[in-house]
Formats: sequence, structure tokens, C-alpha cells
Amino acid sequence: MSSYSPNDLAISKIILFYFMDKANIPLTSLQLTRHITLYDWINYFELQQIVVELTESKMLEQIITPDGIKYKMTDSGKEALSYFKNMLPINTKISMDDNMPKVIVELKKESAFVADYKKIADAQYMATCKIIENNILLMELSINVVTEKQAQNICNNWANTGSEMYKSVVNMLLNENKCE
Repeated sequence: MSSYSPNDLAISKIILFYFMDKANIPLTSLQLTRHITLYDWINYFELQQIVVELTESKMLEQIITPDGIKYKMTDSGKEALSYFKNMLPINTKISMDDNMPKVIVELKKESAFVADYKKIADAQYMATCKIIENNILLMELSINVVTEKQAQNICNNWANTGSEMYKSVVNMLLNENKCE
């Protein structure tokens, strides 16, 4: 039996809607969990429960993107938020309003730079790094390395180096003087 009252769940749904409205980009389950639980706006188990409930009730929509399944608020979710936003606890609203600018920067960075690796043979790992903007793939780079540690390092460093690498590659490829 759940220790949450229906009112607690309703407030948690409003918190989730408020978060998603402020973020204004589709988010993975991991992104929702990491940022919402970091500030104790909703606990992990309750968050997982309400994401399922809101998806089943068509207030959240799952969308397939190049980097996996993401969630976005539907029009009925936005409508529910507009009706019940005043139920958001004031201390939670203040916390969210204060922290969301920083969270949004992190979310956009996470959404833009995606990296993963997989083992393809003995002593062969393929690290795949992508830059995605507005669900458009700008760049994809696959690198074959010999150790899992190398593949992990490539993936871990991609978010910090991808932007400069993209600029460098584009500049090198567009530089007409060097191609002659």
C-alpha cells in the first residue's frame, strides 16, 4: 500500500508538469530523475509512478529521438498545469524558479552531446558521439578503440569537447584554401 495520499500524488504531478514546462524540451527518464530528485522536489519511486500514470493518461507523450525515448508534455498536460499551478507549494516553486536556469543549461548540454560505446569484438570498442540540436543530427563520429577504458573516456569527454571539435571539423572542411 502506498504511503502517499492522492493529494501528494497530485502535487507531485503538478511539480513534474511545472518542471517540464520550464525545461521546454523533451527529456529522458534519466534526465527527469536526475534533476528532479537532486533537489528533492519528488522522490524517485513517486516520480517513476507518476511518469507511468501520466503517460498512460496521455498527459505525457513518449517520443523516439536519435538518442532514445524522451517524454514531453501533451496539450492536456499543459492544460492541467494551467488549472492546478496554484496548488504548487510556494517553497517548491521558489526552489524550482531559482534552480531551473542552471538545470536548463545542463539539460540542453545533455541533449546536444550524446555519446555511447559498445564492444564489437575482442579488443575492439566503438565509441559513437553525436551532436543533436532540435532533434536534428548535426554530427556523428564513430571511433574504434582497443580498450573499454578508452571508449569510456571518449564518451565522458564528449560533452566538454564536442562543440570545439564540431567547429574545428566544419572550419577545416569548409576552408577552401587548404583543399586546393
